[in-house]
Amino acid sequence: MKISTTTGDSNRDKVREILHKSLSKVANEMVGVEMKERVVSCDSWSVAASVESAMFERLGCFEGTQKAKYRSILFNMGDSSNPDLRRKVLLGEISGERLVTMKKEEMASNKIQMEVQKIKEKARDKEENRVKSMMMFQSDSMIMT
Repeated sequence: MKISTTTGDSNRDKVREILHKSLSKVANEMVGVEMKERVVSCDSWSVAASVESAMFERLGCFEGTQKAKYRSILFNMGDSSNPDLRRKVLLGEISGERLVTMKKEEMASNKIQMEVQKIKEKARDKEENRVKSMMMFQSDSMIMT
């Protein structure tokens, strides 16, 4: 079943156009011939329409509290440092339904995800050291009394 590229709603149609523009970048981002062939065979308009439909079904109109989620998805899909997300969505490895439920951290580029992971690890190490120091201080205090 082919999904129409337009809905008649200017906001929804604009979201579809932005998604299509992002998905259209994928073919030029591919290096391998086999992957490029897979990507070229995909209909970016159909995928964009399908993703937007999932967004609309799950989030409703592009306004109010849902506007931030729409913007987050559109930003991450268009981010030049995030070709993997676009490729996965275009090839169907990430469905529109899944994309809508992903946290912004999950949509981020691999580079950003690694940076966030390093920050979390540093924070965890710092907290572990703080707890160890407190435990040593408490055990020293108990010995003195």
